Amino acid sequence: MQILKCVFKSKTIKKIALCLVVLVASVSGTVRAEVSQVQHATIQLFCAMGDMLVYNTQLNGEIRNIISDFGYDTMVYENSNSKANAKYFMFRSREPDELTNRYINIIAIPGTEKMKDVEVDLRLGKVLFAGSTPAEFAEYATTKETKSTQPLVHSGFNDYTQTAFFTPDKDGTMGMDKMWDIAADKNEQLILTGHSLGGAVAVLLGSRLQCMGVSPKNLEVVTFGAPAVGNQAFVDEYGSKLKYTRYIMSGDPVKAMLQMLKSGYVQFGEEIKCKRNENSHRFSHSMSEYLDYSIRNYLDVLKQEGIAYHDYVEPAGEAKDITLKSKPVKGRLYIAPAV
Repeated sequence: MQILKCVFKSKTIKKIALCLVVLVASVSGTVRAEVSQVQHATIQLFCAMGDMLVYNTQLNGEIRNIISDFGYDTMVYENSNSKANAKYFMFRSREPDELTNRYINIIAIPGTEKMKDVEVDLRLGKVLFAGSTPAEFAEYATTKETKSTQPLVHSGFNDYTQTAFFTPDKDGTMGMDKMWDIAADKNEQLILTGHSLGGAVAVLLGSRLQCMGVSPKNLEVVTFGAPAVGNQAFVDEYGSKLKYTRYIMSGDPVKAMLQMLKSGYVQFGEEIKCKRNENSHRFSHSMSEYLDYSIRNYLDVLKQEGIAYHDYVEPAGEAKDITLKSKPVKGRLYIAPAV
C-alpha cells in the first residue's frame, strides 16, 4: 500500500485516474483501446480499495487517505434488523469528471463479516424475483409455490438486500433512496461493488434498481469473489440488462460454492480471472488478495501502455545492475522510485 501511495503522488497518474475511472460503456466508441484498458484497471482498483475499506483492517487509514487525495468524500450508512446487519460505504467525487461532466458515486457493500452474515450465506433456499417497487419485491419474495422456469434468487442474499436498501428506517427513508436519486440523474454515475456476500447483494441491488426504471447507462456492478445469486431464468431475464464485471481469484472456492451446495445457481456477467500472488499465504478468497491483484494489474497496464506512473526523471549515465546473492523468491517486486 505504501508503493501505491507513492505512485498516486504522481500528478500524471492522478489526472489519468480522475479522468478515466468514469469512462463507461456510454462513452463514445472512438476511445482508444489502450485508454479502455487503463479505464478498466482504474475502475477495478477503485472498487477494490472501496471493498477493502469496508472491512476493519490496518489498511483503512491509508486507503481513506488515498481516496480522499483523489477527490472523493466517504460516507457510511447502516440499517439492520433480525434478518441482516447491513452496512455500506459511499465514495462520491467532489467535482464532476472532466471528460463526462458527471459525478462519480461508488457504493461498496461489505462481505461476510459477522455471524449474522454467515446465517445469510447459509440460507440456501430460493425466492421469486419480480416486481418494480419495494413493496412488490417483498410481496413476490413470499410466494409459496414457485417453478424453476421463474426467476429465482438466493433467499439469504435477497433478505439482506431487502433489509439494507428497501426497508424503511425510523424516519421513513430507505437505503436505496439516495441511490435512486443518484442513478436517476443523468449527471451522476453509480457503480455498485462488493466482495463475497457484498458482491452478491450488489448484483441483486443493481437488478432491483433497473426493475425500478434506472437506465443501464447510469449503472454498473463490479464484484470480487462473488457467488451466484440466481437460477438460469433469473440470468435470462435480468442478466443481459445489467453491466456486470466479475473478478474471480484462482483457488477461490466461494465463486462456485452455491453451485456445489445447491443445484440451479448460475453465474453471469463478464468474468475476469485474477492471478494469485505466488508469494502470498493468505486464503485466496480474502479481499486483500483481490486488492493486491488490482494494484499489480493497475501498474502492469500502465507499463504496458507506456504511461509513466511517477514524475521521476532518469539521471544521465549508465544504469547499474543489482545482483542478489541469494536465490530470489518467485514472482515480482514492485518498487516505487524515490523522489
